[in-house]
Amino acid sequence: TTFVGYFIGAPAMNLFEASITGANQIDVGGHKLTTAASLEGIAAENVKLGVRAENIKLSSKPGKGTNALPIEINRVDDYGNYKLVVGRCNGTDAKVKIERDAVIDQGPVFMSFTADQACVYVNEQLVS
Repeated sequence: TTFVGYFIGAPAMNLFEASITGANQIDVGGHKLTTAASLEGIAAENVKLGVRAENIKLSSKPGKGTNALPIEINRVDDYGNYKLVVGRCNGTDAKVKIERDAVIDQGPVFMSFTADQACVYVNEQLVS
């Protein structure tokens, strides 16, 4: 469930409102994303994308073959052995866990992740 996805892990899983647009595709705020989940035949209004902070890479432009969402960075917290980038994406709080020595690009920044790292929840239940 989304509760388990959010509750387990530190930081909590990022959850974004989404809609299903194809057999393996969702839309988050006008951004088309690919998922490994089989969504064929599912019609639901309560759809969410879940992505763990440690599975996200930051870059100044989306990578080829990966999903990407823009993030407006608000702050960077240093936890000693890693940094936690905190910002907003599609009107929702977002967190990205990066290496302590990682450099964050200036200007527009995107959160990139692969299809198998994109968890889809329908009516609060994980779709596989």
